[in-house]
Amino acid sequence: MSVEQNKATLRHMYDEVWNKGNISVVAELASPDYHFGEYKGPEGWGQIVTMIRSAFPDLKYTIDQVVGEGDTLAYRISGEGTHKGKYGDLEPTGKKVQWTQMLFSEFKDGKIVTTISLAGGLDLYQQAEEHNKEVTRRTLEDVINKEDVSLIPELFDANYVHRGPGGQEIKGHDGWREKVKMMRTAFPDIRYTIDELVSEGDKVVCRHSSIGTHKGEYAGIAPTGKQVTMSGMFINRFEGGKVVETWGVSNPLLLYQQLGITPPAG
Repeated sequence: MSVEQNKATLRHMYDEVWNKGNISVVAELASPDYHFGEYKGPEGWGQIVTMIRSAFPDLKYTIDQVVGEGDTLAYRISGEGTHKGKYGDLEPTGKKVQWTQMLFSEFKDGKIVTTISLAGGLDLYQQAEEHNKEVTRRTLEDVINKEDVSLIPELFDANYVHRGPGGQEIKGHDGWREKVKMMRTAFPDIRYTIDELVSEGDKVVCRHSSIGTHKGEYAGIAPTGKQVTMSGMFINRFEGGKVVETWGVSNPLLLYQQLGITPPAG
């Protein structure tokens, strides 16, 4: 087969198999001896397609460049899709992501025999981690600082739980709404600042500080009218692009000292 015929086969493969998920076409395009890493034959190719399309159901590949010589095609592709399923050890984020790959494919009698790929897989992890950081930022800057509780279902899983010191827990969307209401009632002008964010995998660690004026009851303490500063840290764990669990610590002793209150026993 000519280079141009092999290019046509390649384009047909991406249009039908990858972009449309038409697995039945694989047998027409792949040699019985096909291999891609540990995946063998048309069935192995079908497994790869099914796995990736399960992670990105709206997957779309675009062939950017193709260079051919003899029975070999070298090509660069761009991929994009919404991350709705687990991909390797990366939990779904619900985020639209893009990546690039470069590949070599060998042909025999018009069918693909082998493929070697180098993918920019790190891009996917970086995009997922940036998404998790952005959700964490919006939690403090929009939900608390701007008191926009309408964002809570978008940012937090329905089964969300916040775990604080001493077994304290805040659960679900309603729990978060109550937390914001309590804080904004006690400190109406409260403002959080993110001092540091660190992300790895499905977790984001945030170190923050805040300032506010004590104008409402807080933990049984009558309003003092004093301006106070606070600090704390928390870890968010994500599933499906939303926060599902948080572990947090703060410094209540510093708060009591600024309010001129003797800390309760214990």
